[in-house]
Formats: sequence, C-alpha cells, structure tokens
Amino acid sequence: MGASGTLEYSMAKMMGSSADALVQGLSEEQFQQLKENAMFEKVGCWIPVEIMTNTNRRVAEVDYADQTQLEIRMLTPRTGSAPQKANEVLVSANILKDLNIEEKIGAEIPVELKVRQSGQVYHFDMVVSGIYDTPNEKSESVIVSKAFLEENSEMMSDIAQGRVGCGIYTADVVMRDNYMVKDRISELVRNIGGNPDDVNAANAVRVAPNPIVS
Repeated sequence: MGASGTLEYSMAKMMGSSADALVQGLSEEQFQQLKENAMFEKVGCWIPVEIMTNTNRRVAEVDYADQTQLEIRMLTPRTGSAPQKANEVLVSANILKDLNIEEKIGAEIPVELKVRQSGQVYHFDMVVSGIYDTPNEKSESVIVSKAFLEENSEMMSDIAQGRVGCGIYTADVVMRDNYMVKDRISELVRNIGGNPDDVNAANAVRVAPNPIVS
C-alpha cells in the first residue's frame, strides 16, 4: 500500500481510537525511543501488513498490534484472546460475516493478500483466536501476532521496500497533556532522526493529530 493510502486508512481507523496522534514511518529503533519518552502516557505499536484481497464487501487490512495498541484502538477481544501463534488472528464479527464464517473461536479463516511492491500473492490458512466488535464501521483489521511477522520476515522485508519513511512501524500515542501535540511530537521525531516536514524524504515520518481528540 502506498504511504498516502496507508495514512488515509490509518486516519480512518484512528477515528475510533483514544489516541491523541498517529506517528507513521518509524524504524524499530525510533519506535523504542518514542515509547520511552516521558511526554507519552501510552504508546501502542501498529505494523500495517497489507489489505486483504479475499473479502467480499468489506475492506480489511492485515495488521500487527501490541496489547497497548489494541486498547487504544478499542480492538480488545470480546471473546477469545489476542493472537500468539503465527497462524492465529483476532478478527471482527463483521469480517467473519463477510466471509460467511461462523463466529466462533477456533474457526478457520483464509487470509489472502497481495504485496504491492512485488505483486506477489500470499495465502495463509489462519485460525480465529479472538473476536472484537468494530468501533469504526469504515475500517476493519485482521490482527496477526509477532510470531506471524517473524515467520514471514522475507515478505515483511518486501513490504518495507515499498513504503516511504524510516520503517514500517506506526505508533498511536496518548499524551500526558494535549498542549501543542503536533509541534512537540515533530520535535521529538527530528531528534531521533526522522523528518516530519517532507513526506518525500528518505527519512520521512508522518505526525498526524487525531482530528476527533485535538
């Protein structure tokens, strides 16, 4: 997915979120530096993979999210749990309905995606570990585990090649106070080697305050 496309999708997702801002295009090291900064109350980790190609009517993105991120985006499972194994996913009830799959833990779910950079198509036979209710009807996520990313490191490397910026990490941040959110985060991004001012820079990092919160 192109950088602007991913940002638009991420912004749509953020509408149903308690985050004050989204910081996109970070390297793993930059994400850790951001996470440790005292200005944030919470920092969630979000790694967009690709848009699913085998849904019928709904648009769904395959994503990695840590526990903090699930809480910020209000994607905590109402039944079951977040994925741990490489073949497990946390999905919305809407996606299961769209794919005509029974709403139950342990249900098998096919996940197909196409890497835009290479055009290569991937098919994964996954198992539902948890089900959440969609906070924002415009966007859906199929959440994979860290084990999935590690098992498919070559695919993730391929995906990273097609993204603008320092890396593929996105952070949803909750500030300790909401004063000058964009300016303060942008200054931090500059200090850790990112460029929040030029979207075409090799080290571009986007800082986008949540329009609902700000």
